[in-house]
Amino acid sequence: MVWRPSVCENVERAPQPRRIPLGSSPMPLRSAALLLLALLAPIPCAAQSSHGLPMIVVRGRIVDSAGQPIRNAVVRTAEGGRAAYSDSTGAFVLRALRPSSGRLQLRVTHFAYEPLIVTRTLRRDSVQEIGLVTLRGGVLPVHDSQIRGHPPDTSPVRKQKSSTPTTPD
Repeated sequence: MVWRPSVCENVERAPQPRRIPLGSSPMPLRSAALLLLALLAPIPCAAQSSHGLPMIVVRGRIVDSAGQPIRNAVVRTAEGGRAAYSDSTGAFVLRALRPSSGRLQLRVTHFAYEPLIVTRTLRRDSVQEIGLVTLRGGVLPVHDSQIRGHPPDTSPVRKQKSSTPTTPD
């Protein structure tokens, strides 16, 4: 039996990749520039929506009358479009279309506080800081809440307990 090299062992005849020296590129500069433009063209600017309409970023903090942050408050544009939720520090960031009127109206709600409408005149820049927004009302006390409904059926449990007679010692 004569030993013959397998296809995998025949390295000397395998085609070698062409080596390109560092600093040179096989792609012409014009093709690289066109490719870069084609990749970046669909990315909209930060201050414009995907439809080309101007956008704004509204930032602020929601607090109660004691200055404590309110978590999970809903901040919504008055038109009912976009909404954002406040985090554990009461901070929120809302991205919305810039109103053509130049005035921004936000509706701030939380289940335990009175709703509030905030109106601000917009500045030219795309980021609008509205500062602190204070909700009134505070947390609902427990005695104001009424729970209605029926408790789960516990009659089988009561029957088991009452069916075993107890004897006094």
